[in-house]
Amino acid sequence: MSLVPVPKNAADQMDTSDNVDRNSKEYKEAFNKFILNNLENHPAKLLKEYLEQIDQIITYNPEKVTELREYIRKTEDLIENFDNAKIFIDIGGFNYIPKLLQVKDENIKEATCDFIAELVQNHQVCQDEAQKINILPDIISIFDHDNYDNVKVKAIYALSSLLRGNKNLQTQFLNNGGIDILLKGLQSPVEKIKLKTTLLVMYMSLENEDFTKQFHQKGILFQLLKNVMTYEHDLSHEHTLNAILSMVKTDPSLVTDLKHSCKDLKTFLLERGAILDGKPEYIEEDTYVKTLYELCFEEDLSEAIGALNIPKI
Repeated sequence: MSLVPVPKNAADQMDTSDNVDRNSKEYKEAFNKFILNNLENHPAKLLKEYLEQIDQIITYNPEKVTELREYIRKTEDLIENFDNAKIFIDIGGFNYIPKLLQVKDENIKEATCDFIAELVQNHQVCQDEAQKINILPDIISIFDHDNYDNVKVKAIYALSSLLRGNKNLQTQFLNNGGIDILLKGLQSPVEKIKLKTTLLVMYMSLENEDFTKQFHQKGILFQLLKNVMTYEHDLSHEHTLNAILSMVKTDPSLVTDLKHSCKDLKTFLLERGAILDGKPEYIEEDTYVKTLYELCFEEDLSEAIGALNIPKI
């Protein structure tokens, strides 16, 4: 839902420019009063009503799971708009998230993680607000300890949305056992969990060389190789090979470890390349295979060409 225009007769009653301190107590009190008095059908008023209902149910009627989930869904529909997400901050919406994360019901945990993911994805301001209320450890705990795969899928989605593009949260994640969480995700038998974790590893590797070194030290690179070399070929292999490439391109010294520690890598890449060659549906994966082969074994190829006295093209 898009923002409903502010009525002209109320426009001068509230300063919503970037020149004001949106986190000050005075601003928040004035903003809330402005909503109640002037914006009957504005998303800001709806957000406030939904959050109040969420709080009421959690506090007094936690058994109303279906109703609670519906209010979370309605709130999520509104905050998909960037401007509405900023209003969510203004009305103190982030204060309700820790309460939601403490609800034990599987459906509410799943809905809450999905809501968080949609709220903070590609939204630096919302990511910063999430860091202020320190929800990262709670989401890590949900992923690590919950027994339901559907909850874990949404938890890794929330983690990915929080971490991508935010080095402060990435550092906090690693300081809270994040690499063990990534390994657990890569080892999951659930394809959605494995794929989302793979993508997160790829983006974090591209964004910070230090993370790549830590990932390698803890076995992330070889777990990715295991996933692509020992399991039946599927569409996830494209992203796994891309993640491996991301780590190698970020830290070229990894090539030596790959060649020496994975004796079957050369054969695997040649065989996989032969299978993919000429198939349009696998063009990106084929490119990743060829690029990885060139990075790891170009020297071997050059030596073979030289021994045969064949001019390089």
